[in-house]
Amino acid sequence: MELKIGDGTVTNTVVKKYYITVGATYNKGQAYTCIAIDTARNVWAGTNKAGVFFLNKKTTPGATQFSVLPYSGTLDPTKFLVQSISCDSLGNAWVGHGGAGNTTGSSGGMERIDYNNPATIQHYTPTSQTQCLKLGVNDGLATRNIQCVVVDRKNTVWSAHKYHDLTTSPNYYVTPGSFSFKSPAATIFTTKSTWDDRVNGMEPAELPYPAYTCNPPANKTAQTRTCNSIACGKDEVWVSVFPYEALNGAVFPARILRYNLNGAYIGPSIDFKTVGVPTAGGVFNGIFINKKGDAWVTVSAGKGFGVKINGVWSFITPADMPCVFPSGASINQNAIWGNKFGHVFIGTNKGLIVYNGEGSVKSASSYSFYAFKKDNGAN
Repeated sequence: MELKIGDGTVTNTVVKKYYITVGATYNKGQAYTCIAIDTARNVWAGTNKAGVFFLNKKTTPGATQFSVLPYSGTLDPTKFLVQSISCDSLGNAWVGHGGAGNTTGSSGGMERIDYNNPATIQHYTPTSQTQCLKLGVNDGLATRNIQCVVVDRKNTVWSAHKYHDLTTSPNYYVTPGSFSFKSPAATIFTTKSTWDDRVNGMEPAELPYPAYTCNPPANKTAQTRTCNSIACGKDEVWVSVFPYEALNGAVFPARILRYNLNGAYIGPSIDFKTVGVPTAGGVFNGIFINKKGDAWVTVSAGKGFGVKINGVWSFITPADMPCVFPSGASINQNAIWGNKFGHVFIGTNKGLIVYNGEGSVKSASSYSFYAFKKDNGAN
């Protein structure tokens, strides 16, 4: 049996164990950047400048072809780099993107799409309030470059952002990365640690404003404070933050910050030492938390992944499980997800790692690995 997604194929001989429906190829040749399923079991898929795709399973359960959503207004999703999609239980898909791409993120931000009227798209823009540049409140998002979107059990939308920048010779400005959230009752997003927060004395101690965002000297690098991953548990939200130097002089390593569902910091932060990452380098590039509070975090640069079960962390490196981690395998950004049956799926550049839902997380026998099938039929 084969599970085919976009232009990649995962060979799977025990696929029914994971409760995945197989037997159909969806839009062969189309590469997708992210996939989400809404409460009506419709499937949403993002692309790199090919639009937002929609598979209507509610009205056509046997549908096997995605269609590109029509759009209204001035923004054209076929020009967006869609990086994350998440669905709430109120009938909305939230699409996070980097606009036309690159660090300027032209027209980037968030789109809200109504399940029942997908042609209607509401666009949310960032609030560019930086040390050198103030463009007004807009819709409160941190930047034009959204890396990850999730929705918690209260239907609050959370987004993790990379920086965006602007060069107007001879000036260079950086709008630093951060994270944003919006409850269903709110009209705009709230962002942590904006320039206004610093000016108003509301700068959070755990996430202070970064240094050198305004015309950095030649001997300094702009500290862009990228937030690349965000995940919701039952009562917590975890945000991955890159290493950076703050304007107040503090230097922070790669870490994960913990907040409650109202956006209040609950700490302590999680760093490589907490998780047991054996060597320096890389960042936390993916997070999954289940309803019991168990957590899985992935680390870039081929480091591996950490697992917290009953409050105890274990870290698994490629050397620990060479049959699970092929040579040269590295975990892709935000390529981790789990289901209610205890299975955890981790996407790598070599194929799919699956924790089988039982057994020690330190044992290779608790995992399966599915290599991508090449066009010539070889694995």
